[in-house]
Amino acid sequence: MVANSNAVALIGGTGTERATAWTYHSLRWRNYFRSSRSSIFDLIKNAIRVAATDCPELFTLQRDQITEKLFACSSPS
Repeated sequence: MVANSNAVALIGGTGTERATAWTYHSLRWRNYFRSSRSSIFDLIKNAIRVAATDCPELFTLQRDQITEKLFACSSPS
């Protein structure tokens, strides 16, 4: 699956297409984080710093959505 079809599947398409696109996208990010020499938490902190510095207007617009995602996540029991 290519990046463009991922975007299309995430926006529309059947539930199966959306789930497949998300799984593919999620696996790519998981592989990226696992191959990093930093912890995922260091990556998150630094990504926030870079986003706030390089794109302050967009970061401000996205901040509430980012916060919602942080508080909506729960760890498995």
